[in-house]
Amino acid sequence: MRIKLLQVLGFTFVVMALIACAGAQESSVQTDRSAPANGTSGKIDSRIDQSATNPANSAATASNTTSATDASGAANGSSATPAPAATSAPRPSAPDATSTTTPQFSQREPRYQLTQNDVLDIAFPFTPEYNETVTVQPDGFINLKQLPDMKVEGMTTTELTAALTKAYSKQLHDPSVTITLKTFVVPYFIASGEVKNPGKFQLSGDTSVTQAIGIAGGFTSSAKHSQVYVFRRVSNEWVSAQKIDVKHMLGSANLAEDLHVQPGDMIYVPKSKIAKVISDQPLIPYNLFRLNFGPI
Repeated sequence: MRIKLLQVLGFTFVVMALIACAGAQESSVQTDRSAPANGTSGKIDSRIDQSATNPANSAATASNTTSATDASGAANGSSATPAPAATSAPRPSAPDATSTTTPQFSQREPRYQLTQNDVLDIAFPFTPEYNETVTVQPDGFINLKQLPDMKVEGMTTTELTAALTKAYSKQLHDPSVTITLKTFVVPYFIASGEVKNPGKFQLSGDTSVTQAIGIAGGFTSSAKHSQVYVFRRVSNEWVSAQKIDVKHMLGSANLAEDLHVQPGDMIYVPKSKIAKVISDQPLIPYNLFRLNFGPI
């Protein structure tokens, strides 16, 4: 009996082992069949693992995954969310070709600029011991009792007041400065060339080039109306030269380019025969200018 019982138990154990093996194989087959039904999850997991092991390929993997997702969405009829458009800085608007602007060549109402031999009365209302009268020297400087020499040529009285207030603030608390121009060189301009009355004229108020030519008596019969030159001293070494087509301005009744004369300007009207000889350079060395036209 014992031998038979042992045989039955052994047979039962073998059968149970076979059943267990068969169940394991069937479970493995079901797992393999279910993997393709899950889409690209296996591939995505594989890409994630590769990205984790190789950081250099992570950006390319993400781009490929996005492209695959967008293609899948398009195949399913769903619209993929578009990537935001790159923003660029706004371009400056192009100037309007139809708009016209009047060129500004000089200040309409220029203030008087200090020059050599001007006499200035400098007054301090609250500290009269600082009062003094000075003369602009030939080099453009003035001598002050309490300060180093100061270059004032070319400055207006308003600009000089501000400069002295700042300079004296190191010695006085909130200084009050008043400047009075006692004597000054009378402003003038020179008209030469083909005008009826060439010479040196007093510059009174705002005067344009065409008005200055009228003050000099107008053009002569041999004048080159289309090439009138205005010479202006800009430094000790240089003279600026500007050419004005007075004939065109008067013919078109448009005086937008009519320059305003400044003290010391020379207006030169050439003859028709020699108009082409004059240089059109915007700047001329003063020594060369002086040899041909004289001092200004």
